[in-house]
Amino acid sequence: DVAAAAAADLPCTDRSEGSTAWAHMWDAYPKYMTEITGIDFVSDQTQGLAADAAAYAADMKEKGCSGLGSHPLDPTMQVSWCAKTVDSAPLAYHCPESCGCSAGAGGVGCGEMCRTNASSGR
Repeated sequence: DVAAAAAADLPCTDRSEGSTAWAHMWDAYPKYMTEITGIDFVSDQTQGLAADAAAYAADMKEKGCSGLGSHPLDPTMQVSWCAKTVDSAPLAYHCPESCGCSAGAGGVGCGEMCRTNASSGR
């Protein structure tokens, strides 16, 4: 897995602060949810889904990795942001500290540096 290999050499610190990739990911969140669920999260105002998705994305974009404390699950799919799913890579690539990688959780997306630090007690 290319993403896992890239994460292996990254430091075990959260990297969302000021990240262009983080901002782009959350800007695309409503469209992405529309693509994977078939439900319109972009323009549907009837059920309020578009407004909810936009507000959620804006909150996560603003808070960065620390937002995982108040939003640990994707609100639509009800899966952990830190876990890999069939449809997405884990946010542990961006947020290893917030996802518990430095505590030795060692989940998918936790880079080798996190595993090394956890095993050495750092």
